[in-house]
Amino acid sequence: MNLIKIIELLLRSLLFLLLPAYIVLNGLYYLMFGHIMNLEWVTLVSYVILIGTLMYKRYKPISQEERLDDYSFLNRYLQSGRWEILQDNHSYTTIRPAFDTPLNLVVDDKVTIEKNRNLVRISGPQLYVTDLFKHLHNSDDEKNTAWFKPFRLAFAAVVLTMPLVRDSGLIWEWTAFRHNLERANAEVEDFDGNLNGNTVSNLNTRGLGIDAEDFTIYMHDDRTLVKTDNDLNFQETITFPQTSFGFGHLNLAGDWLYFTNGETLQRMKMDGSSQETLFDHGYVTHVHLTENGLYFLNSADRFTVHRMDFNGANLERVVNVENAYDLSVYEDVMYVSHRDGIDRYSLDGEHIEQLTAAKAWSITRQEDYYYFKGEDQRLYRLSENSPGQEEVVLDVEVDHYILADSTIFYMTSTYSREHPYSGVYKADLEGLENERLYVTDYIRHLTHIGDSIIFDASSVYGAVDVRRYDLSEETVDPLYN
Repeated sequence: MNLIKIIELLLRSLLFLLLPAYIVLNGLYYLMFGHIMNLEWVTLVSYVILIGTLMYKRYKPISQEERLDDYSFLNRYLQSGRWEILQDNHSYTTIRPAFDTPLNLVVDDKVTIEKNRNLVRISGPQLYVTDLFKHLHNSDDEKNTAWFKPFRLAFAAVVLTMPLVRDSGLIWEWTAFRHNLERANAEVEDFDGNLNGNTVSNLNTRGLGIDAEDFTIYMHDDRTLVKTDNDLNFQETITFPQTSFGFGHLNLAGDWLYFTNGETLQRMKMDGSSQETLFDHGYVTHVHLTENGLYFLNSADRFTVHRMDFNGANLERVVNVENAYDLSVYEDVMYVSHRDGIDRYSLDGEHIEQLTAAKAWSITRQEDYYYFKGEDQRLYRLSENSPGQEEVVLDVEVDHYILADSTIFYMTSTYSREHPYSGVYKADLEGLENERLYVTDYIRHLTHIGDSIIFDASSVYGAVDVRRYDLSEETVDPLYN
């Protein structure tokens, strides 16, 4: 009998407490932010277990018996207004609490009192039975601890709501709201279509170089930002703020240079002036500059896809897929990789289709194929006409790769035991005709600028040696020693 009552208690808690609370909170969240909460299943199950456990410990059915010589005190207490008497006779009384609202509406709150001469048996939810026996003994425990109750309730509320606040993204929504208020009056630029951005291949390998129409910009040995002509003849050094971990993702719009630096997304004029921070809420990656603004993965909001204007205004989440691995943007579509595969979206975040269920990094589109690194670090490709049927192109562990001039340029994994010959390689788009171009222990990145592939080479602890592979001459030479 008690087992049935326990199951009933747990079901009542789920249906009349947790479920209504979830529906109300989701409704309020939708009214405030335009979409429902994105809670993890683990969090939901944890709440079910937690609420069920707390309700069971508080309201589990018990029966307690005790000797009672005088019923007058009990009768006075039942008439105090704290209890509603449903049935009363000489040997049997049924009551229900007039306190503990609204939880007394959720549980089966009836309490029975059986009187047998000088013996009383009280049966019902533990909280109410305990309350009755406390008053039978005229206990002052509750009065002595009453001052502590508000603090205990506040602490419990914080602990219970922390997973909800974390998973729902409520903290980030407030951060984005404040950000947009601060950037609301930022100056709006008209680039008149002069949006150079950067290539997806370069951005997949840190984005440390830009190939513009009349000049190039690239990061030389991770310390110096250099401007050259299209033949890589040195023109000037660009003044920029001191770099920190996460520097890269260079993009160009008009004479504004956009880049990440530590936990910020910044921009400045080409002459180093007018430097300003557009985003400072955490690390951002895969920054793409398009006619619609800046797209990136936001670590502060669980690596979901965000967009904002060129001046940092109108920050918004456009794809609510958590823990995205990769983002590639082409004209009017973007490709998002996550734990369930690669999906294609429009730039306003509308889902178009899933390309494959394979996990992927460094997605690059080349004609009718999508190239990407798989979970095993191999390079794969997927035909536009055969979704879900990827094939291995390079059966070695690849650190970075770039597609240029119908050729795959790639770096083997520096610490790979199965392929110990580190360096820069090239192969055709089928993964054939492999050739090692340069031997080195360690390579930081690859950058495609004009007719050149630039890379930083060094031993693991040695000096950086900046090299250039000339695509037309097919030679490797030092660059600005």
